Amino acid sequence: MRTLLIFFMSLLFLLFIGCELIRITEKAPTNHSPDPAKSIGVVILLKKELEKNNFLGATKLFLSNTTNISTDNYFELEDKLKRLSSLISSRSITHFKVDTLSLAEHRVLVEFDYIFEYYFLTKQLDDQWFILRFEEIMR
Repeated sequence: MRTLLIFFMSLLFLLFIGCELIRITEKAPTNHSPDPAKSIGVVILLKKELEKNNFLGATKLFLSNTTNISTDNYFELEDKLKRLSSLISSRSITHFKVDTLSLAEHRVLVEFDYIFEYYFLTKQLDDQWFILRFEEIMR
């Protein structure tokens, strides 16, 4: 009876190891720079500005149509950025994916601490990327 128990425990152990149900090593996070020359870089730059509570600097990363954001939309955007800041400023980016919509437009899906998911619609103007809008992805 005891050898049968040892056999099944060994088989169960090999099953866990073989299927990687128990993860022994942790995947190293990839660090990306806050570079507005890339679509993911402008999102990381936005996160850095929100961590510093620099909402004026964060609004400079947005475009309304093809010009800088208008004064009418500034206060609405500032409120949205304050809400976003309270949710993500102390969290790290755990996963992101860049979807190419066109040569000058990307949709960047970003996950923060495996909890919050946002998408950012970005647009390239000259050699810099700007954010058109962002929204939370509801699960």
